This record gives sequence, C-alpha cells and structure tokens, in this order.
Amino acid sequence: MIEVDPLLSPKKTAELVGLVRESLFDLSRKGKFPKPVRVTSTRTAYLASEVAEWIEQRKAERERGHAELSAKCLSGKMLNRLSLL
Repeated sequence: MIEVDPLLSPKKTAELVGLVRESLFDLSRKGKFPKPVRVTSTRTAYLASEVAEWIEQRKAERERGHAELSAKCLSGKMLNRLSLL
C-alpha cells in the first residue's frame, strides 16, 4: 500500500507553527522553511512531514541553545568563584 504524506493548507500550516501565511511564504523563499507544493493552478500546500521536520529542528536548536547557555553560565559561575578565592 502506498503511504501518502498529508498536505496542509497554508492556513493550517501557519496555525500549526504560529506564524502568519505571509511569513511562511517569505521564509520558504529564503530557504528557511519547506517550500510548498503546487496542488492546482491556484492552490499550494505543505507536506506534513516537512513541516513536522522543521518543527523538530526548531526544538533541537532550542535545546542546543539551552545547553550552550547553561555551559556559559556554569563557566561564568566558575570564573566568579575562582576570582573570589
């Protein structure tokens, strides 16, 4: 059986990621968001799997950012403690 990747309308995609549709189109043009696929001559849609992957990438970046921030804070605290000695 063929697995079908669901298509999401720009409106639904914008709701899912918390952006307005214009931002989706702008980010897509800049290569920072998945490009929509043409469904008809007047309609486009986003592949659900690509949108989900984009969300997961944002989550991973957030986690990396927290880890880097924690490391900086810890090194700063260590430097402060060393300067107190």
